[in-house]
Amino acid sequence: MKEKKDELSQALHSALKSWFAPGKSDGEEPLDQLQLVKQRQMQPDGPDQNSHRLHLNEVLLEALDQLGEQNSSASQLLRDRFLENQLLKEVAQSRNVDHHTISRQQKAALAELAEVVYQQEMSLRQTLMAEMETHLPPPTYAELFGVEEPLAQLVEQLTAVACPHLITVLGIGGIGKTSLADAAVRQVIPTFRFDQVIWLRLEYQTLHGRSRSPAESWQQIIDGIAAHIWPDSYRDVGQKQREIQVRHRLKQAPYLVVVDNLEAEEDTAYVLAHLSDLADPSKFLLTTRIQPTGETAVFTLSLSELSRADAAALMRHHAERSSISLAEATATDFDAIYERVGGNPLALKLVIGQLRDISLPHILDNLVAQRGEDVAKMYQRIYRRAWELLTPTAQQLLRAMQLVSEEGVTAEDLQTIYLGDTIDEADFWPAIQSLRQRSLLEVRGSLRQRKYGIHRLTRTFLENDINP
Repeated sequence: MKEKKDELSQALHSALKSWFAPGKSDGEEPLDQLQLVKQRQMQPDGPDQNSHRLHLNEVLLEALDQLGEQNSSASQLLRDRFLENQLLKEVAQSRNVDHHTISRQQKAALAELAEVVYQQEMSLRQTLMAEMETHLPPPTYAELFGVEEPLAQLVEQLTAVACPHLITVLGIGGIGKTSLADAAVRQVIPTFRFDQVIWLRLEYQTLHGRSRSPAESWQQIIDGIAAHIWPDSYRDVGQKQREIQVRHRLKQAPYLVVVDNLEAEEDTAYVLAHLSDLADPSKFLLTTRIQPTGETAVFTLSLSELSRADAAALMRHHAERSSISLAEATATDFDAIYERVGGNPLALKLVIGQLRDISLPHILDNLVAQRGEDVAKMYQRIYRRAWELLTPTAQQLLRAMQLVSEEGVTAEDLQTIYLGDTIDEADFWPAIQSLRQRSLLEVRGSLRQRKYGIHRLTRTFLENDINP
């Protein structure tokens, strides 16, 4: 910490000596990495290099003002020395001290100024990190299991300046792609590798139930990025001009764009082919079930099932958070579930959720097939049993979720638009809680607006088995 502040003191000294410089020098200056400076340089059309010196001096002046409130003598010394462009001996004479004394006082004043700037920078970073996190969906996990290595790999790829700028997290449904992406982004945010983080979740059907084409999915991405950058004006231009503006911004400053739920094969190929034109310095992180193909440079991280030990740890953790007692469970019990379900996190959570109502032997009897069966059939049987355990109110609410978009819906809209007066207020929230405890309902949206949605596997079960 002391070394960092010493470096900051030296950088401030250099910046103050350049107070009257006409503009930005060639190359990066010592204080350019401060968010205090970078945020001032973010103009609507990107950094303005001609005003770089003005922005830097504004930061220095505000720091000197705050230092003046704490130590007016130190602040005035630095103002006389650099803002008034007085020689060191002139400042010494005005204060009736010798050259050595004024040198020590200047060094001490710079150290105090460095402390002021450091505290300002830390405060701003906390504010910026909190703001970026508000644009992420609420995490669907309290703790992740068995992903230490892939998480470290993903963070390394995201923070690297070099290629590739397109990164995919690959895996079957329910394996934890979104959770891994979320955890990685939350680790990347404090590094300030990116100016902004944008999280997009694709919807595969229009409001009229028609499947979207790859071109329409691509337009969703462009519109989502534009809505984040220009929330009040992005609709003022046509789609072609909107795409040009998005490309210009993402080429100008580093953004991290997460495209979640990119599941269709034709969409994945189409989107990846077009994203390369927007990337660098910006990066794109996609979650998908489809192995990328083609010539586009893509780093792919494949997620596999949890190990037996990690699966057991996840089951215990999920049961504890769901207030389901597993005090009597043995290693043999966890092995029995693992042998039937495998290491898919969503499947394991769905099975544990059933323990609230029925015994483990009955659950295991229902999961008679061994590992290796078709994943879709495994989920079908797990979902069927979970459905049978729901109250009629919870079943009605879950049916209504089929009509909700991939993005999710607020509780208020769910009640008024999708349910009407069919469920009383007193029954609504217990049904919500029941579905969440059984991993049949997900919380989406952002910190400022919670939305409820369902996993695509849940939607598939409802469409194929409940309302075919």
